[in-house]
Amino acid sequence: MIIYGVAALAACHLAGVILGDLLGVILGVQSNVGGVGFAMLLLIVSTDWLRRTGRLPQLSEQGILFWSAMYIPIVVAMAAQQNVVAALAGGPIAIIAGVGATIACVALVPVVARIGGQDAPLPPLMAQELSDRLSAGRLHGSAVAIIIGLVLAWLGGLATGGSKGLADVPLFAGIGLMGGAMLRDLAIVSTAYGVDIREIRKAGAAGVVSLALGIFVSFAVGALVAAAFGYTDAVSMATIGGGAATYIVGPVTGTALGASSEVIALSVAAGLLKAVLVMIGTPFVAPLIGLNNPKSAMAYGGLMGTTSGVAGGLAATDKRLVPYGAMTATFYTGLGCLMGPSVIYLMLLAVTGS
Repeated sequence: MIIYGVAALAACHLAGVILGDLLGVILGVQSNVGGVGFAMLLLIVSTDWLRRTGRLPQLSEQGILFWSAMYIPIVVAMAAQQNVVAALAGGPIAIIAGVGATIACVALVPVVARIGGQDAPLPPLMAQELSDRLSAGRLHGSAVAIIIGLVLAWLGGLATGGSKGLADVPLFAGIGLMGGAMLRDLAIVSTAYGVDIREIRKAGAAGVVSLALGIFVSFAVGALVAAAFGYTDAVSMATIGGGAATYIVGPVTGTALGASSEVIALSVAAGLLKAVLVMIGTPFVAPLIGLNNPKSAMAYGGLMGTTSGVAGGLAATDKRLVPYGAMTATFYTGLGCLMGPSVIYLMLLAVTGS
């Protein structure tokens, strides 16, 4: 029955969230650490075993594939409720920090993806071939939909003054549910169905390196930008650096260190801008950085970090890359929240002395 497939997906999602919350508690982090990544691994392993033992009938598979097919509409709804107004209103500090961290991390993707050898690109999809003919390979239909969603989010933010984009308009409040974290994460987990576990093992080293580099490079860029604009104390530099990582890591770091509300707001704006840039820019830079195979997608997710940006950007590039990029990106925020107020802050304190 179809409902059995949905039940298996929901069970893996719930188990992953519980594991991520427990890991966060163990590490002392106020965040779910890799819950979606754990859920994806559970779905890959469990469904692979069920298929090999003949216990996953085709009807049950449809329950998982339905949510996988819903992924693009959910990502578009997620884009439509981004706080684009705040991202663009953060001033030069937020813009330079967000753009600088994005460019620096994108440049590292080809380097990290070569760890352990270069992977062959995935074969093109029929839809991708059609898109290439219609747009000379420059843009996919899902990328256009995501960009339109972001424009609508900006218009909704301007019209209402709220923080949820188009979802703040009462008529479109349902977008807040469809593009919310719960359905987004469930859809991301569903994309892992059918993923080859051997590809994940093969790209494991690249994924670990990308996570470490992604966090430190983003923090470094954000801290340097903060210092250039006169925020030379370690607390402000760490907070704005955290924002250059993601819009969650910034405020978590700032709150833990006692940063001012102004600095925390700048960190959020930098992180939001980075998420929007990654969401829009991924399909454009993908051909330039070799973002066309599972290993490069895992490196990309670990370096960029923003789950919403990576998930949306990879969906607009090639949906088959989503589970690999999301796998590493979901661990990024938790590690950033762990390292920002501790290791990275202490390093900045040693450099600045204040």
